[in-house]
Amino acid sequence: MKKVWFFFLFCFAAFFAQAQQRTSGLLEVTGKVTLTKSYADRVLKNPHVVVYPIGKPEQAIYEEKKNDHSFNLNLNSGEYIIKASCKGYYSKSFQINTAVISKEAYAVYSFPFTIDLIPVKEPKSEQDPVFEKPVTILKYSPSEDLFMNDSVYTKALQIRVDSVLNKVSK
Repeated sequence: MKKVWFFFLFCFAAFFAQAQQRTSGLLEVTGKVTLTKSYADRVLKNPHVVVYPIGKPEQAIYEEKKNDHSFNLNLNSGEYIIKASCKGYYSKSFQINTAVISKEAYAVYSFPFTIDLIPVKEPKSEQDPVFEKPVTILKYSPSEDLFMNDSVYTKALQIRVDSVLNKVSK
């Protein structure tokens, strides 16, 4: 009888552990850091990518020096910055808001990214503040049931980035 009792206890514990593992959904983020098309002939060596909660860069949850990246963020866990940098290039970042509506909180979403770095034309004494802003803001769209970038923000920032780059290249 004890063996049967322990068997049922083991099954219940295994079931409970399985249920506990899935307390929230995931956003599977995969991507790469490359150079803009006009600099495709160059080799980008070991760009640094760091992921941290907004305003807390010292609390990095992911940090690697390589071109290809893959990491997971729990849904409804806050907002994060994904920042790519490499010596001799302007840094770029994007922002992810992991909030989703409650009925989708256990789903698994994926988001592929590519961050194209731009070489600095002249010695970098100080990076222009426009490059400190995220190049896009990613958030969940209930109508599309996927994570999408904020196209209005992205277009507005790209205009500012292009303006800075045009001034530097003259």
